[in-house]
Amino acid sequence: MSIHNRQGLLTNNEWSLFKGRGIIPLPFLFGAPGRAPIPGDELPLRTLMKNVLAYLVSILGILLLPLGCGDSKGGPIWTVMVYMAGDNNLSSSLLQDLDEMEVIGSTDNVNVVVQIDTLTGTTKRLLVKRGESTLLEDLGEENMADPATLTNFIIWAKTHYPARQYALILSSHGDGLAKRLPIHQTISQARILQDDTDNVSCCLSNVLVRQAIEESDVNFDLIGFDASQMGQIETAYEFKELADIIVFSQETGQASGWDYTAILRALANSPDMNGDELAIEIVEGYSSFYEDIFYPQNPSIEQYLTISAIHLGDNINTLSGKVNQVSEMMIDVLNSEDQEIRELLVDAVTTARAQSQELNPYTTPYVYVDLMDFMNKLHDVLKQEAELPLTLVQIEERIEEILALIETVILSEYHGNARPESNGLSISFFRFPEAVDYRTYDSNYKDYNPETSEGSKVRFINDTKWDEFLQTYYVKAGFITVP
Repeated sequence: MSIHNRQGLLTNNEWSLFKGRGIIPLPFLFGAPGRAPIPGDELPLRTLMKNVLAYLVSILGILLLPLGCGDSKGGPIWTVMVYMAGDNNLSSSLLQDLDEMEVIGSTDNVNVVVQIDTLTGTTKRLLVKRGESTLLEDLGEENMADPATLTNFIIWAKTHYPARQYALILSSHGDGLAKRLPIHQTISQARILQDDTDNVSCCLSNVLVRQAIEESDVNFDLIGFDASQMGQIETAYEFKELADIIVFSQETGQASGWDYTAILRALANSPDMNGDELAIEIVEGYSSFYEDIFYPQNPSIEQYLTISAIHLGDNINTLSGKVNQVSEMMIDVLNSEDQEIRELLVDAVTTARAQSQELNPYTTPYVYVDLMDFMNKLHDVLKQEAELPLTLVQIEERIEEILALIETVILSEYHGNARPESNGLSISFFRFPEAVDYRTYDSNYKDYNPETSEGSKVRFINDTKWDEFLQTYYVKAGFITVP
């Protein structure tokens, strides 16, 4: 397999299936030796094949960019903050992403500011311009996986580049919530950001990332994770109060990452777009690159990639509340004295789980399912019963309310044909006994106990009964024995 991805590049990961995101196959490189180094850096950059198309289109597109017109209210409309934690084996890939940004660069209406750290260079703050970025600050060696470093960057960017709307993109390794093959970690804390020089292996807990953003006191129109395995409801719920939209992937990302040229071109041409519209451009640019360039160039690669844009705030609160209601109702049935109803629900859940769309089967097998697909499958299984008891009818009705939220919560999504039932939002549902056999089951997927330090601090786990439902189901299905 010649195509590489981020997840396989995690520190000390020697698993041969995924070679890593940092090496780009020859069909995706220009013949030219590459661009000049970042000012003050020694690491040269290479450019992705997708820029072949990008540069050709840009001949016309750049001529049409709004230069010098400014915002009618005065000042830039957007500041896009890109936090690139590449002090690891993603260095070359993130530098290539910077190349893509420089095809368009900042305009009068759009500021694009970057903080980037690489293995061979120091931490730098850049103003991205067309053709070449301007070095604003060389910070020396900074730990990009330190929450304070992220907070300081956000505050600095807003102070020096104020705008009407803000986007924050975190680009690095991502690790979802689960224990990953072959490094079986022991905590359920969704993670992103890795810094090898400062000995922070993958990755910083989303709880700490959320707290870092809160400390900045900036509310974002859009937060994006250009990283692997972040597309769970647990992640969306964690950041629900910090942005209007979140963009992430349910799957392990490929080396090429997002199409930053397409994103910035769309924003430069239509700077008045809102966060929803920018999110749609990110999803569509990603889809276009992989469908039109990446997969045709690599026909042997399974088309498993995904990306989605999710509404946060009241929308994710409503969905999480409905999931909590269904969880509570299923717990009640599973704990009831009516054995027939208990067994009926256990069988229905087991069947639905087995039929649901799995995500990340190579790196975290038998952990994630697509939330909406599972609910749809459970609804269908219950619907097949000729005479459904009233308690299960009520569960069926609550599930219908969840399914009715698909278009409200999921703004836009793309999935390759190898993930046909993906809808854009995963949830942890360990499949037994396989998750135990593969050692991806995590017993710490439960409410946090401050006295014992057991459990998870992830807010979705603590605020809903989903984890309690899973534990109850595993016991009633005979997968777990209660002492």
